[in-house]
Amino acid sequence: MHMVSDNVATNALIDVLGGFEPVNAMMRELGLIDSILDARIQDFKRLQRSNLVTARDMVGLLKALHEDRIDGSGEALRIMQRQVYNGILPLHLPADADVRHKTGGLDGVSNDIGLIYPHGERADGYAIALLSSGQAADATAQLALALVSRLVYDRFSAL
Repeated sequence: MHMVSDNVATNALIDVLGGFEPVNAMMRELGLIDSILDARIQDFKRLQRSNLVTARDMVGLLKALHEDRIDGSGEALRIMQRQVYNGILPLHLPADADVRHKTGGLDGVSNDIGLIYPHGERADGYAIALLSSGQAADATAQLALALVSRLVYDRFSAL
């Protein structure tokens, strides 16, 4: 997990973990049944047809991190809290919101998933996964996703 995403480091991490199969097996053990890792990042020929991630699975992953069901969950959440790219989930949120998130993107793809604690309390938090693809302007998609993030925040923080 990186504070600054780097596709080369992601590919190296895939190798350290033993390749695609161990990563996919871990996802299945966590109940993440719809997402598949089958291509290295920036392997554009294979990437278009092979890798798949769903919002439901990413929320499940975040829930597993929140519940400390993955080795290293605490450290992962601390790294996610220091994310450098803040143009989606936290962009329009109040400064006191505790946002722990991971961005991802390629040309035409803008994603951000995270745990948001509106009042800084873990009990008040929610998981969110905003994923998009096929847009011509990444900046426009990111702004639209940031506005969705604020709408969700307003709803959950009012509870």
